[in-house]
Amino acid sequence: MSLETEEWVTNHLLTLYLCKTGRKHNLVHATRLQKAVFLSQLEMWNDKCQGFTFDFFKYHYGPFSSELRSSLQFLVKSRYLDSSEKGFKLTEEGSNLLDKFIAIFTRNRHQTNHIKVVTKNIMTDDFERMLEEVYQMKNPLDPNLTIEETPHEEALLIRSKMSHGKRTFKFTDDELEDLSTLLDPEFIEDMSIAQQSILEGKLTEWKPGNPI
Repeated sequence: MSLETEEWVTNHLLTLYLCKTGRKHNLVHATRLQKAVFLSQLEMWNDKCQGFTFDFFKYHYGPFSSELRSSLQFLVKSRYLDSSEKGFKLTEEGSNLLDKFIAIFTRNRHQTNHIKVVTKNIMTDDFERMLEEVYQMKNPLDPNLTIEETPHEEALLIRSKMSHGKRTFKFTDDELEDLSTLLDPEFIEDMSIAQQSILEGKLTEWKPGNPI
């Protein structure tokens, strides 16, 4: 598998894991999710862990990643997440996916521990206090500026400037192959069409690779 595929799978999988962890603390709002992923990625970076690899820049309410927004939209379209005005939560399919690959999170506990700490701490603050604390942090790419002082749309985290880390995010070959399929847009689209066909009585059973 290519590095690009591994990053794709890792970002989606850790995003689902963060949503599950954050849900225990009512972390569902999109703005909180953006901040939680940013802080988790920064902690992993500082700890030389390979995990999230999103690009973040300064936007409304501080750190923002358009890649993360796209990831969330994809996970909603794939029915692994539900979206509402209040934010995001795992679906049954999303929860089942995490349960199926629980060994991955145990094996990569350095990364998942950072997510647990961030989601726990970020929920101890009200919304305005959370934003203020993030605003007063130093820009990881320019420590002479706080995030608040950083010009609008300037970079805050760029994966090309991140070290690969001493602790890589580890998959077995079988896990990566299975997840690459389960998180593949074409597979998701085929599944959606098949499910609709079953509901309409056009199909009684479908397996990957079968014609729709």
